[in-house]
Amino acid sequence: MEQIRVLLVDDQSVAADLAASYLERVEESISTVTEDSAEAGLSRLADESFDCVVSDYDMPDSNGLEFLDSVRELEPRLPFILFTGKGSEEIASEAISAGVTDYLQKETGTEQYEVLANRVENAVSQHRAEVEAEEANEQMRRTYRRITDAFYALDDDWQITYVNEQAEDFFDRPHEELVGKNLREAFPKTVGEDFYDAYSRALETQEPITFKTESVFQPGRWVEERVFPSEDGLSVYFRDVTERRRREQTLSALHEVTRELMQAETDREIADVVCRVSDTVLDFPGTSVRLYDEEEDALVNVALGGKIAEHVDSLPSLPVGDHPHGRAFREGETVTYDVKEDDPYNYDPLQRAMYVPMGDHGVLSVGKSEDEPFDDANVQFAEILTENARAAFDRAERERELRERERDLERQNERLEEFASVVSHDLRNPLNVARGHLELARETDREESYEKVESAHDRMAALIDDLLTLAREGQSVGETEEVALEPVAERAWENVATSDATLDVQDLGSVEADEARLCNLFENLFRNSVEHASTSSQTQSAENVEGGASADVVERDAVMVTIDSFDSGFAVADDGPGIPEDVRERVLDFGYSTADDGTGLGLAIVREIAAAHGWELSIEESETGGARFEFSTK
Repeated sequence: MEQIRVLLVDDQSVAADLAASYLERVEESISTVTEDSAEAGLSRLADESFDCVVSDYDMPDSNGLEFLDSVRELEPRLPFILFTGKGSEEIASEAISAGVTDYLQKETGTEQYEVLANRVENAVSQHRAEVEAEEANEQMRRTYRRITDAFYALDDDWQITYVNEQAEDFFDRPHEELVGKNLREAFPKTVGEDFYDAYSRALETQEPITFKTESVFQPGRWVEERVFPSEDGLSVYFRDVTERRRREQTLSALHEVTRELMQAETDREIADVVCRVSDTVLDFPGTSVRLYDEEEDALVNVALGGKIAEHVDSLPSLPVGDHPHGRAFREGETVTYDVKEDDPYNYDPLQRAMYVPMGDHGVLSVGKSEDEPFDDANVQFAEILTENARAAFDRAERERELRERERDLERQNERLEEFASVVSHDLRNPLNVARGHLELARETDREESYEKVESAHDRMAALIDDLLTLAREGQSVGETEEVALEPVAERAWENVATSDATLDVQDLGSVEADEARLCNLFENLFRNSVEHASTSSQTQSAENVEGGASADVVERDAVMVTIDSFDSGFAVADDGPGIPEDVRERVLDFGYSTADDGTGLGLAIVREIAAAHGWELSIEESETGGARFEFSTK
């Protein structure tokens, strides 16, 4: 996006500097200048150019609305945002009535500056779009002024003294039939009293008069007349302004559409507005919007409009190749195209098509059934519409990114709370145990107390290792590639103390993944299977020994871990004790463990790695009654 210069005015210089720092940090395109008073802000505006003003409300020398009035005298349309800590419905209503571009109340926390940056970008984008539309309108006006006008002259008795060729053509009568006749006699039924009133007023005041009216000679056409008086008569210049009037109405309608586009929330809503306007305002019988899909590297149809929508349900996606749609998108320039009968892009009854790029978002396609080229106005209006649409797509994309950042912040806060829970509870328990036994060891010098201290330290070390792993993994992945599952699983098995456990790797294939993260996922699953199978075996042995049975009778075989693939992913299963159905959701939570010395973080790490890859994780029962972790990767 183009650079945005923002003037921040706040009598609290610390607050202004803080806002400026965060605005520039949140959005690289924003640069700021701060002033601590309205007077200083006005002085700066007089000397320098800015894209937006952000002002506090309550300032010693002037409140924000008084400052707005002064700014409007210098820059009548410069975006002005009231950013104030003094908020009320009365102030908000007064600000809106006074014509502020936006109103935002200061709050605690840094999130408010992301919102402020978004408001600044939206205000500047809309202002720039409106300025571009007005410049285009002025350019058309200059073009029309070069056209030679029709002209006729009257004397002070209303006699026609001269008629030029353009006037002859408009009246559809030769000058011989008009010159020398009284205006009322020449046009007894077509010239109304409004004309005579205007002519009489010009003669009386000797002041020129300009007015527009519907033509009485050619109903449905509009003319602009300029009447210049003199002592002996009138010189009347007039031109057909029907097309200009239509263009002005079209530009006005496009200007109104800008607001609607800026209020649309999704790409589909924006595309629907573009198609509707192409049909109802620009009068194109066939129109469609294709948006670029980066994964497919193709232009995908998302909206249709005009008569074509009555006969076509959808249009095929088009690779960004050597065709008119792709050429317009790649080169960023409008492409016009003559549709042939055997053309792959032929949609009856369209004979001509035009493809207009919308930045890096996609292409607007429009068609017309008349066998005549698109004129400059057709191209210009379509480009104005697509430029406004591009700005709307940019805004919607920024808002989506902002919402995603907000969701990331919420997830990070949740992770911090979970980390705090583990640190404050699970890590504190072994720490207290270590302290207690350390005191006993000092008093009694018992070897058992030293062993307890060592065991507590081991427990804390395991917790810390898992916490660090979890913190480093986060919810993002590095660059992914097609990774063969079998060698990664075997390497992970070697990294885990598996005792006499065995690994059965079946025909696995490959998956799109971050190889290091995938290896870590396998390591934690293997460790979970081995440790919980061992814990279950010891528990059952102890129970049977207490009941009088021999430990050898209940000793379990070493656990077997199996990895297999299915249509939509892969799974890791074991023949251990399994996971009861009522706790399968909980085992993925931070700190949940059924083992006395477990950290409760291993499966949480597995969950985070799967989520980072966009995989769906579910826990089922294996064929042998153990645990089965299924990862849907598609």
